[in-house]
Amino acid sequence: MLGVGNGENFLASDVSAIVAYTRDAVYLNDFDVVAVGPDKFEISSLAGDITEHPVSKVDFTAEDVGKGIIPLHAQEIFEQPNTVRDAMRGRLNLDDPRQSWAD
Repeated sequence: MLGVGNGENFLASDVSAIVAYTRDAVYLNDFDVVAVGPDKFEISSLAGDITEHPVSKVDFTAEDVGKGIIPLHAQEIFEQPNTVRDAMRGRLNLDDPRQSWAD
């Protein structure tokens, strides 16, 4: 996705990464190619055809991200570190991560 700011633009995998900097977002499609500069951007297909994408307003804030009031797909991204940690709990030897507890 592309975040559109004042004199700056952002590329990110998820809108929650840019919401602290801008609330204007362009949702990209698979195989879109973006040329981005501080004051402009151009989106084209892999074939080189220029494509138009609407600029959307993000409906949550950076404060919402911190409070857990974010869309489900973004919330799942924020939960990944805890999910991985919980999945490894009891299976990883923290003294020697190359060995599992079963070894």
